[in-house]
Amino acid sequence: MAAIAAAALIGAGLAVTPATPAAAAPAQGVYPRDLPALSSEAPADAVSADPEAAGDFAPLADAASAESSYDPDTSEVADRSEFTTTYDNTNGTQTITQSTEPMNVEDEDGNWQPIEVDLTDGDEGRAETDQHPLSPSFAEDAGDPDLLQVAVDDHTASLGLVQPADDSEVEVDGSTAEYADIAPNTDLA
Repeated sequence: MAAIAAAALIGAGLAVTPATPAAAAPAQGVYPRDLPALSSEAPADAVSADPEAAGDFAPLADAASAESSYDPDTSEVADRSEFTTTYDNTNGTQTITQSTEPMNVEDEDGNWQPIEVDLTDGDEGRAETDQHPLSPSFAEDAGDPDLLQVAVDDHTASLGLVQPADDSEVEVDGSTAEYADIAPNTDLA
């Protein structure tokens, strides 16, 4: 029936517009500074005395004063994760070392191994580590645009120097890579 009435109105030259809801009033914001402060009075039945410890903490005090049973020569690695290493001690206890930085890295077989920071000669003359989560490597020459390269999964990032001395070759000593005379009176280690 409404369609017939709309057709008659359109035929008479009048336009039909559907009804629209009235516009909602704009939202009123509440500003925290306009709110009243909350009461901070202490409840009437508040306890003011210090509570006494009901437990016996003597065993903990004895354990804290006892010497550690961990011995790097006799304790054996029981478990590793990226941030922990657990050792079995000869007296039947365990010692856990933990760090906020990675201590171990997963090898190709999925086993956790200690991170190695000593540098060795690697591919294409780069100095690199065998087991490290960032797979760092250092270029053979300070002029290489990929002087320091790190890789995680399939992602690689490199750093290089602007206008280094091209003849400064890397000297490796343990975990240190040093480039002598990269600029006048300047070594990079």
